[in-house]
Amino acid sequence: NIAPTATMGLYTVFMVECMMKFLNGAFCMFFAAQALETYFEPSSGMTAAETTRATVLIRVAGMAFLTESGLLCTAAASVTAGQQKAYVMAKLGNITFLAWMLSSGVASEAGVQLNILYFWLGYHIVTGLLASSATAVATGIKEE
Repeated sequence: NIAPTATMGLYTVFMVECMMKFLNGAFCMFFAAQALETYFEPSSGMTAAETTRATVLIRVAGMAFLTESGLLCTAAASVTAGQQKAYVMAKLGNITFLAWMLSSGVASEAGVQLNILYFWLGYHIVTGLLASSATAVATGIKEE
């Protein structure tokens, strides 16, 4: 029987991620205009139609964030080794994509605010490292 404190590391990472996904989802769903201003430079030159499309896509992303939040919250209670691996691989995918956007100049060309991308890049690196450093023995993760 593993003590509850042994699972707190990975549980905490999953719950922090759950909270961040929930907050980002609520922000994108209910404050889409502000989210658009947060992620894109005001001088990006979007037309009214492009702004409307971008707002709809931000709301769709918000729904995805809310769904992920629920899944992570549920998974946090009993993380399996497979879930841990999938989470870390998703983090690597996010890190790779954000690093590519920043290094290739695509983000600048699209009018994306770079500070927010650097924030998310750092966030994914930290949470990915925390999750990958947890071991099945130290955290009480159930082997599949």
